[in-house]
Amino acid sequence: MVDNLENLKNFYNENIKNPVFFIHPNVNFGIGLEKLINNFHIICSRKSDLVKYLSNSGISVFCLNNNQIRNSAEILRNKKTLEFIKQASRETGNSQPLIITFKPSPALEKVCAENNFKYLGNSWRLNRELENKIKFNEVLKKLKIPSAESEVMDADKISYQQLKNKFGKDFIVQLSRGFSGNSTFLITLPNPSLAKRGEINFLLENKKLGAVSNKKIKISKFIKGPTVTLNACLLKSRLLISQFFYQITGEKELNQNLLGSCGNDFAVDLKLSKEASDKIYDYTKKIGEYLKTLGYKGIFGLDFVVDENNQEVHLIEINPRLTASVPVFTKLQIKNNELPFLALHILEFLGLDYTAGLKPSFQNKNSFSQLILRNTLSYPVKIFRAVPSGLYKLENNKLKFIEPGYCLESLNNTDEFLVQCLSSGNTVNPNIEYANIQMNNGVMNNKFKLRNKSKVILKLLFKEIKLKKLRN
Repeated sequence: MVDNLENLKNFYNENIKNPVFFIHPNVNFGIGLEKLINNFHIICSRKSDLVKYLSNSGISVFCLNNNQIRNSAEILRNKKTLEFIKQASRETGNSQPLIITFKPSPALEKVCAENNFKYLGNSWRLNRELENKIKFNEVLKKLKIPSAESEVMDADKISYQQLKNKFGKDFIVQLSRGFSGNSTFLITLPNPSLAKRGEINFLLENKKLGAVSNKKIKISKFIKGPTVTLNACLLKSRLLISQFFYQITGEKELNQNLLGSCGNDFAVDLKLSKEASDKIYDYTKKIGEYLKTLGYKGIFGLDFVVDENNQEVHLIEINPRLTASVPVFTKLQIKNNELPFLALHILEFLGLDYTAGLKPSFQNKNSFSQLILRNTLSYPVKIFRAVPSGLYKLENNKLKFIEPGYCLESLNNTDEFLVQCLSSGNTVNPNIEYANIQMNNGVMNNKFKLRNKSKVILKLLFKEIKLKKLRN
């Protein structure tokens, strides 16, 4: 794949003069293509050291410095944002602005239509249809793709005994929609006294989910084994599939939802048999073929769980949008001289297919990982004290700041790690990211548990970053 990346860069910049605006409240979600393509801009709302660092590095970043603006649609319809976009467009001959976000929404599409912006993503209707876990379960059955044994039930008509008889004392409950695991729950029923009341509402209320009366929920058998995730990019000419990597879950200090994502480890050995790997490829291709019939284009992600007892593969979830791993995944692809899915995603929505005739490979093994720090409390907090974003190392069991840095390109050795942190004064809602750690080696051991070094770094960061409950 020598020269592919440079050729892609030349192809893109020769054919596309339109400015591209990546919009997200947190600036680090827009990192990826800022050095690869011309006229790339990141627009955010939250204060961060990274905004200043990126700007000083010659990268176009526009920040509203308003942490009350919490989604891309609100950012885009802000008058200051619109003025910035229109000014940048005038500088490129009034070419049509191109908009990228992690997730579509009705409000976002409305703002784009009103201002003649081109949105580089699938429609919000298609996104919501595919993200519906209950409906997607029917799709898997239709495609004959294995998922954990499950059943869709009425939430207020389920008894404890019925659940125990069918699924055992441990099972998964999912609502139709959610993010970062906030609609997926592992229910453990060791206490028979729960049978006195019996309704699933009672069980879910104890998980801080609240009442779900008169709602359909999906209940699945709990499969014990590693969660394997991947990114894919659906183009007109082909489906591109990334390497498989481990999705970190179950770290209570990092995510209030037991099955919610806490980061990714690209380095840990997944211990997959060839048969299991082949099945993951096969199921991903089937999903790609299905998505194509719906008119879907570009990046999507799939999550699998592989039974540790028999290596059976179960597809558990689709993310029909850019995934949370895209920023670091894009940088890893560039580091490996691979064609970044995100750049190909943009080209696909502009009707340009660069991969025709090429045989790209996206299976390079990466020695990299990231941990995501979220507000695990049930109420919003304010960052009272932050740490500077940049490169660190451990020295005498203390965090030693080395120098500023903003992405994995800054990491020179395995002793260093990168911290991205929002600035003091930012408010953070429950389960929203406020910092992350990136390093050039794995954070998990061969038993899928956090390494001691990872635990030490987390402990020190939790000590240095001070969060305070917002006053009513």
